[in-house]
Amino acid sequence: MERPSFIQSADTRLLLAKLKRMKAGEIVTYESLSEEVRSKITGASGALQSAKRAAERETTMRFAAVNGVGIKCMNDDEIVDFGVNATERIRKGARRSMRKLFGVKDYTALPPEKQIQLTVRQTMLAATAELTTEKAASKIGAIAGSRVGELPISETLALFQK
Repeated sequence: MERPSFIQSADTRLLLAKLKRMKAGEIVTYESLSEEVRSKITGASGALQSAKRAAERETTMRFAAVNGVGIKCMNDDEIVDFGVNATERIRKGARRSMRKLFGVKDYTALPPEKQIQLTVRQTMLAATAELTTEKAASKIGAIAGSRVGELPISETLALFQK
């Protein structure tokens, strides 16, 4: 079976070209983007979302929405701050999800495969919540030193063994 070919819309291509010309720290307004394609562009516009994903895939550029204003090409400090905020959101999401899973009233009434699924997911969410705390970040930071890039998973997990 042939894979369907995907062709970007003209609006996506125009927006992508504009995003790729941005410099770190620069903000391009929704008004300017709208003028580029001669139709209203908002943060939720499909063409803009596709253009952002393509630019991030094809370059090292990263973008953030500036509410009600436009799109910002993040500088390196802002990208790091994004990571800090992302781990906080992930931790909170993991804890909320764990609370829902702990709502199972009768574990023994579940079929064995559901019991295993529940245990696995509770464990994964608990590990995620634990690994995204500031205390965990400090532990990892202590061994990261001046190393570049992510640490091996085995080395990271070894920090949390009792």
